[in-house]
Amino acid sequence: MYEQGSLVIRTYASNMLIPVQGTRVTVTKNTENGEKIIAFGTTDENGKTQLFAIDTPDVSLSLDQNNTVQPFAVVNIKVEKEGFDVTNIFNAQVFSGKLSEQEVEMIPLPEFSKFNEYNNIFTVTPQNL
Repeated sequence: MYEQGSLVIRTYASNMLIPVQGTRVTVTKNTENGEKIIAFGTTDENGKTQLFAIDTPDVSLSLDQNNTVQPFAVVNIKVEKEGFDVTNIFNAQVFSGKLSEQEVEMIPLPEFSKFNEYNNIFTVTPQNL
């Protein structure tokens, strides 16, 4: 059985904590048939996306010591805006009934560089539950 958790992404300019408005955010999930887009949006004047509802495994799975199923959903997040490095976050975790917040530091591109030329890649390690 599936339940839902929530995910919100907040972008800010590097080291300044200044919100970055208009950042494109794509949330995907790996499936048997490849990567599937499950949410898409842009950040508001506070640098935040709307709340994305994410299907998650049943919360009771984390309480069963004999459980072999991962008790959280795993998603990938791509964050992009012209003038900044593209950021990819792999294996972000979303738990049932919880709000997961992902902070993303936006790093300005060097002068005269091309959009999508620089990429930051982060991989989240799984929880040991």
